[in-house]
Parts: sequence; structure tokens; C-alpha cells
Amino acid sequence: MRLRVLGPLEVRDLDDRPQVLGRVKERVLLGMLALRVNTLVSRDALLAGLWEGRPPRSAPANVTSYVSNLRRIMQPGLVLETLPGGYQLTADADAIDLLSFERLVEQGRQARADGQHALAVERLTQAAGFWRGPVMDGLPVPDAVRPEIARLEDLRLTALEECIDGRLELGQHGTLADELAVLTSRHEFRERLWGQRILALYRSGRQSEALAAYQEVHRLLDEHLGIEPGAALRALHQQVLRSDPKLEYAVVAEPVVVSSWTPPRQLPPTVWAFTGRADELAWLESQGAAETMTVMALVGTAGMGKTALAVHWAHRVADRFPDGQLYVDLHGHGTQDPSTPIEVLTSFLRALGVPSERIPTDVETATASYRSKLAGRRVLVILDNAGSAEQVRPLLPGEPGCLTIVTSRRRMTGLVALDGARAHVVGGLTPDDAHELLTRLLGAERANAEPAAVAKLGEVCAHLPLALRLAAARVAGMDGSIEDCVADLASVQTLDMLAVDDEPSAVRAVFDSSYEPLNPLAQRLFRLLGLVPGGGFTRRTAAALLDVHPDKADAVLDVLVSASMIERRAAGQFVMHDLLCRYATERVAAESTEDRGAALGRLFGSYLQDTETAVVTMGSGMARITQPLAEILPELEFQGSGEALAWLDAQRQSLVAAALYAAEHGPHGVAWRLCDQLRGYFWARRCHPEWLTVAEAAVTAAGDDLEAAAAARHCLGDHFWSLGDYEPAIRQYVQVVAACAEAGLARRQVGVLINLGAVHRELGHLNQAHDRLRDALDVAQCNEFAETTIRANLGALHVEMGRMEDAVQEHTRVVDGGQASAPERAFSLNSLATAHRHLGHLDEAQTCAMNALALHRETGNRAGEASALETLAAIHLDRDHPTEAFAFAKDALAIAQAIANPRAETATLTMLAAVHLHQGDHTQAEHYFTLGLESARTNRITYTELEALLGLAATHQATARPTTARALATEARQAAQASGFAHHQATAETLLTGLGQ
Repeated sequence: MRLRVLGPLEVRDLDDRPQVLGRVKERVLLGMLALRVNTLVSRDALLAGLWEGRPPRSAPANVTSYVSNLRRIMQPGLVLETLPGGYQLTADADAIDLLSFERLVEQGRQARADGQHALAVERLTQAAGFWRGPVMDGLPVPDAVRPEIARLEDLRLTALEECIDGRLELGQHGTLADELAVLTSRHEFRERLWGQRILALYRSGRQSEALAAYQEVHRLLDEHLGIEPGAALRALHQQVLRSDPKLEYAVVAEPVVVSSWTPPRQLPPTVWAFTGRADELAWLESQGAAETMTVMALVGTAGMGKTALAVHWAHRVADRFPDGQLYVDLHGHGTQDPSTPIEVLTSFLRALGVPSERIPTDVETATASYRSKLAGRRVLVILDNAGSAEQVRPLLPGEPGCLTIVTSRRRMTGLVALDGARAHVVGGLTPDDAHELLTRLLGAERANAEPAAVAKLGEVCAHLPLALRLAAARVAGMDGSIEDCVADLASVQTLDMLAVDDEPSAVRAVFDSSYEPLNPLAQRLFRLLGLVPGGGFTRRTAAALLDVHPDKADAVLDVLVSASMIERRAAGQFVMHDLLCRYATERVAAESTEDRGAALGRLFGSYLQDTETAVVTMGSGMARITQPLAEILPELEFQGSGEALAWLDAQRQSLVAAALYAAEHGPHGVAWRLCDQLRGYFWARRCHPEWLTVAEAAVTAAGDDLEAAAAARHCLGDHFWSLGDYEPAIRQYVQVVAACAEAGLARRQVGVLINLGAVHRELGHLNQAHDRLRDALDVAQCNEFAETTIRANLGALHVEMGRMEDAVQEHTRVVDGGQASAPERAFSLNSLATAHRHLGHLDEAQTCAMNALALHRETGNRAGEASALETLAAIHLDRDHPTEAFAFAKDALAIAQAIANPRAETATLTMLAAVHLHQGDHTQAEHYFTLGLESARTNRITYTELEALLGLAATHQATARPTTARALATEARQAAQASGFAHHQATAETLLTGLGQ
């Protein structure tokens, strides 16, 4: 579990999934405690902070309620304690980002003190990576914690400065000079940053710019603060004036590439009261110490404690693997479908820092990417509950250095024979170890009073750790003697599916003894949980299965948690051990077909209902099936799109599992409805592997149903479009349009025609794009639909076709019409800014772009934010403000690279090149135009390809290379003429005229 406070407040579970937090005051309370982590915070301070010094009478009771709710999300590493006078959040360093940040800063400083500059830069860069924005961003910040926030902000800046010092020691002054220009514009009065910028410029051979930078900071300090630069900055100025040799970089070395990767720490908590296993631990130690050993397998019958053993040893040796630990349950044995290699690779690559947009969707490419990320690193990988060597093999690191531990009920002979694995069979505990474990679980006083009964209990449980723990949980809750409890256990039939050396085990007896004392409602819920695809579930899952209110389901879930029949993982999230899942599946088979069908119908109905609420709140604006859904449960409430997205993130695995189950087993309508609902979410999160799997399953499930097929193929087309795979996207969209026309699905027909227009526009097929958008407009007008999305796209198309007056007309209708959503207005405002810019209306352009930027930030559209920043850079360049243009372009590029958006990245690379060209830095201009051209061609973005070609032509013209300039401009003119990019064609002709052609 991880709490993040350095930015928007966020809690993530052990699988790195964001958790839905409660009310605003609950989140503020958690933030206040987090900022004073491991320190007592008085009740009075909390009351004053939450209610601005005027708490109502109900405030103390409210705080108690908030604390109780927050405790539901606490897991190992985080504890919310009630102490005399107040509360304390106790946390491990890895459980909260601010402690991890402070630890890495201290490590970086120590490395610098030891002269290890590369290590210092790496640690300080990792520390900076924990910051996602202002502390507690988006929440009201109580005055009481503002000093602590100020301290953290100052530490952040100081650590940044120390990191820059380290990079200067490593000879990275060339890249730092431009970075520091942006930093000093943001932090105008940080003299240390100015000094670093001056030194970086001087070492880069830019002495005049270094002196100009000093004059700039001198003016700023004098005008705003009435002071002169400090002694250190003045002394540096004098050294630059006299070209002091002491300022030169003494060592010639290649710049060090600094990694901002944060190692994953995915190990589950070690099992409480872990006992024995001396031989197994010795084997792991001996094999794990071998430099050539890369794969170890722990194999044996279910319930032997293989996972507990692997995780326990992994925690002991975690420090040997500084680059992180990865963990996954492969579900190779149990009721849940086995995890596929692509699912696991997707999860691992995300944990290793690869954005969703860049994760491959095929196993071979994903495996290659995974092994590349691990190359040269020391990472411990635990592949738990594997079903076969084939399931494991794509997940193995490619070279020594990393260590993989596989646990499985199978012997893994293929892994041993072909992959060099070493296997060890894990049996039951020894009688002595079983006795010790039961003594620890039951309490020494009670166990020592009946040693013979404890020994007998171990025998009844066949010394299986799982059975021992379940039995101990049952016995511990009873008032009778251990001997009486053992007699009850021994009289119950065993679980047939588990056997040790062909002898029946006592696990079924243990499960029965935990199940039978439950009240009838708890028994019924446990049985029905055997129907749930995917393994995980929530209180709303339980409520739907039982057909009760979620509040009543909470009480039933608490009964099952207390009986050790299910496990609470995080806020509202529960799981069941796979053996218990099988046991529940066997139990639910006794239900009538009608009852099972009704429960499954309510479960899928709740998924559809809740997903619809979430995507509507998220505000994707995408066309979806509009048939009303049955209200299975009270409607979910989300406080904005952020909470809705977080809920979808947390439920993604369950929803995907439900869609795939329904596609295979029915009801098929659930599969394509969920697919249709999740399309906007998949687009926002770029979850390509899950997206493709669900869409293809929905297409199969749709069969001959035109509406279903249209929904499923719409989703599949969007998947291909998001990857830049245009031809398959067009093929899917064309089929959807035909199906919609035949079935009278006008609203979806309009949406898909808009998509077709956008795809053709990106390919440079402007006439086809225009035709599809006009088709969409005709259908919309015939059905009296809103036209805002169509006109926004037409406006953008007019800009690219050079019809700026038409673009202004269309976008003005969208912006002023009052019907557009916030994302539509933001899109139109940004495109309108570009149209005004080309018309020379720079004031109007800047106003529109600033408004677009604000709206994109408000709606959380990072790609739109990057586009608006790039537009502002272009406007400032037209105003002859290159410094401002450079700052906007750098910010845009940082966002585009952070979200791995090729369209935004290509545009901003080209914009940066234009700024360098304007400033006369032809080397950098050529470099960035070339990068932009390569990216545009790779991603088939015709508009930006022409921008880059024309920019390169202008650069060659400015550097007296007329032959190549003419060739580039001619190529751009021909391509623009063929596609209909009139503005680019005119620019190319102007260039050619200047070149004498």
C-alpha cells in the first residue's frame, strides 16, 4: 500500500491501483496526518484545521467517523493509531511518498559528500520523481500544515539545486544551460539557480549569454526587492568576466544518463507468525547465492505454504536487489482464469515505468521490452501460483543479475529441462514446526495447557500451513477445549481435491468447520462469491449477489473476514484464496439454476450500472448505447471525474473479467455493453492490452445483432486509432457506419463518421475527412442532434486546409453556442487560437489559447494541455518573444513525453525547432526539425510532417545550402498540394520564390 501526498492526495493498494477516498474532510484529515507522519497530532489541531477554527458540536464525532473510515484502507506499512490526546499515522518509509522523498534526498546528499556524483544525481532525480504537483493539490489546505508544506517545497528546490550541482560535476553543462533558463524563469529569486545557469552557459562556450544572465538577475533583484545579488553570485560574475580557469570543467567525459525510474516494491507483506522451514530457507539461500542462478521453483501440493515461504525469503534478501521486486499471482490453479503472459507483462511494464500507451499488445514484443527494462538491473521477480512452464517462460528476465522465484503445484519439469531452473518440493511442516505454529496462533498459555490436543490438531490438518491457520482461527474463537474442537474437525469429511501422498487431507474439514458456524446470510454470500469472475470483489458486489443494500452487505462481509473465509485487501476491496474459491464454487453448485442465474444477473447488472455512472461522471462525451439500465443498487456518487477515473482504475480487472466471462458463457449482451461503456475509459487510460481483448471478445459475442456489432466494432476501431493503426481503424469504422445506417442508430453513426473524418485528417486525406464530417452533419441535422463536436472538427480541418475565416466561423459557433462540453470548448478554443494567429490577430489568438489551456487543465486533458502550450509558444514566437516561446514549448514537450503521446510530442519538437531557428541557433533547429520529421513519418502525422519539412528547408536556406533547401521545399509543396494543405503549400511556394525557383 502507498500513500501519496506530494501532489493530489492519493492512496494505492498493493497492486498499485488507486483507491477511491471518501469525503473532502476525510481526505484533508488524512493529508494533515500524512504531513506529520510518525508524529502525534492533537484532536484540537485536527478540529481547528478541518473547520478553520470554528468546529461545530458534531465535529469530534465526525472526526471519529473519518478515522474509522480511513482505517478501512490501512494495510501493512500504514497504521492509524488512536493515542492519548489525538491520532498518529505511523508509516514505513516505503509506504508514503514524502518519507521516500526525504530518504532519497539524504542518500543523494551523502553520495555527493562521498564524491559519488553519478549516484547522487540518480538518487536526487528519483526523489524529484515523487512530486506530482503542489502538496495536497485540489484540497483546502489548513493553516496548521502550511509551514510543513513550505519546508517540503523548499527541500524540493534545494534537492533540485544539489542535483544540478552533481550534473555540473559530471559535465552535463550543455543540456543544463537550456533547462536552467526555464527554471530561473519559474524561480526568479533563487540565486543558486542563477549561478548554476551562468556557470553552465560559461562552460558551454556561451560567455556573453552568461554575462547577460547575470545582468538579468541583477535587474530582477533590484526592481522587485531593491537588493543586489549576493556575494557568491557577484564573485562568479567576476570570474566569468576574467575567464577564470577555475570555472572550466576539468574532466572530459561523456554525460551521464540519469534515470528517473523508481524501483517497484511489490512484495506482499510477510506472513504473520511464519514458522519453521529451515531446510527450505537454506536451499533458497544456497541457490540464490549462485551468480549464474536465475530461476528457482518451489513446487508442491496446494496449501503447503509455498507463497508464504517465497515471500518470507524475498523480504530477507530484498536489499540484494536494489532495483526492485516484482510480484504476481498467476492464478495457475483455481477457479479464476489463469493470468495470461500479456496481462502480466502489461502490469510489470507499468511497474517498471513504461506508460500504458507504449506497452506492446503482443507477447513477443512485450517480452522483449520487459527484458530490455531489466537488463543490467538487479530485480527479484516472484511468479506465484504458476500453472505451466509456458505461462512462466515469457516472464523470465533475459540475463543473469535478476532472480526469479516460481511457485507452482506442478513439478515444472519443462522449466528445469529447458530453462535451467532448480526446483525444490515443498512438503508439509514437521510435527514440531506445526506445533510451534499452532502455539503462536492460539497463544502460548492455551496451547501449553493442552499439548496433546495441539499435536492432534496438527495431525488432523496434515501439517498443512493453510489448514493449520484456518483451524487455529476457528479454535481461537471458541470457548471450549482444544480437544473438543479437534474431535469436531476429525469427524468431518475432507476436501477431495487436496491430497498428500495419496492420503486425504483435512482441508475440507477446516473449510467446513469455518463455513458451517456462519449465519445463513453469510453462508449464502460465501456460496455466491463462487460465481464472481476475476476473483476480486467489493461491498457492492456482495450487495448485488445478496440483493440487499450495500450497508447490510458490509456486516455480512465482516463476518466472512472474521472467519478467515475472505481477505480485506484495501478500501472496499476483498479477495478469496483460490482454494476457498473452489470450495465456494462447489458449494454454489448446490443452488438451483434459477437462483444462480438470478444472482449472476444482478452481479452483471450492478457492473453495468456502476460503470455507466462512472463514465458519465468522467465526462468522456462518447456515444454509447442509451437503453436504460435496471437499478440494481443505490447509485454510486463520485466527486468529480478524478474519483470516477480512480474507481474505474480500481475495478478494471473485475470489469474486464466480467466482460470476457459473459462473452464466453453469456449473457452476451453484458460483454458488448461493458465494452461500449469502457471505451471512453480505455481511450483516457490507453489500456491497450485489456482494450483489445475486451473489444475482440465483444465482437465475437455480438454475432448478428447489428446494434451489438456496431458497439463492439466502434470500440475496436477506437483501439486501432489510438495506436495510430489507421487502416484497421478505418475498416472497423466503415462496418459500424453501415450497421448504424441499416439499424437506424443515428447517434452512433454520427460519432463514428466524426472519427473517420479525424482519422482521414491525420492521414492527410483532407477531402475525404471533409466529406465524412459533412456526412456526420447531415445525419445530425436530420435527427436534430447537437452539432458542436462536428463543427469543432470541421473548424480544425479548415485550419489545416488554410481556410482560416471558415475555421473562425465554425469554432465561434461552438464556443459561443452554449451547448458544447468543456472538452469540446477547449478543443475549439485552441484551434481557434491557431486560426486567429494565421490571420494575424495575435491578441485574440493569445486569449483563446490561454482559455483553452485553463479548460484542458480543469478537465485533466494532458494531451490538450500540451497542445495549448505549443499554440502559445507559436503565438509568442510571432510576437518576437523567443524566451517565452521557448518556455512554453519546453513545458509542452515535457507533458507530451510524460504521457507518451506521439502527436503532441511531434508537434512540440517541431515548435522547439522553430524557436531555435528564430534565435539563429541553426544547429539545434536542424536537430529538432529532424526529430520532428522522423516522429511525424513514423506516426504518419501528415500536417506536422509538412511543418518539419518546411522548417528544415528554411534552416538550410539560412545556412546557405540552397540545393537541399529547394529539394525539401519542393517535396513539401508537392505533398501539400496532393493533400490539400493550402497554408503549407503557400509557405513552400514563398520559400521556393526566395530560393530563386
